[in-house]
Amino acid sequence: MTVITLADVVLFVHILGASIWVGGTVALGIVAVAVRSSLGDDPALYARTMSRIARSLGWMMWGALGVTIATGLYNLTWFLGPTGMAGVSSTPWLVVKLLLVLFLVLVSAFHSFVLGPEIRRRSERGARNPSLQKWRSFDRALTGISAALTVAVLFAAVMLAS
Repeated sequence: MTVITLADVVLFVHILGASIWVGGTVALGIVAVAVRSSLGDDPALYARTMSRIARSLGWMMWGALGVTIATGLYNLTWFLGPTGMAGVSSTPWLVVKLLLVLFLVLVSAFHSFVLGPEIRRRSERGARNPSLQKWRSFDRALTGISAALTVAVLFAAVMLAS
């Protein structure tokens, strides 16, 4: 009979949290494209709609990311054990994963709490100007960076586990 340990449960919750974060990110990206094509060319309406959708999913996604980070810290102490990083052959991938997660959190926080609200404010003012277009271009670039970081974190996790 297989015994399920605390480490097994924490690892499961870690992977579940990461799955919710990644799934929510992908779903939000798909919804954004669908909303943009169905609403036409009304920047204010698009900004309001995406803001509502992001707020609805945001609590779940940020909560999942928080759980993932907390369980990741637990897994880190379990993974390293009393000897620390000495003798751990996958240490480079661990460092890479930790740095990627840090960058992902920073980019996502900036996107969610600074850039998104600023675009919404500018859109609601009816700004159809080059300034708003620059902010939207930056938003698309940041979304791409976030997606790339998400994939890179998953890759680093696989390499760490192998």
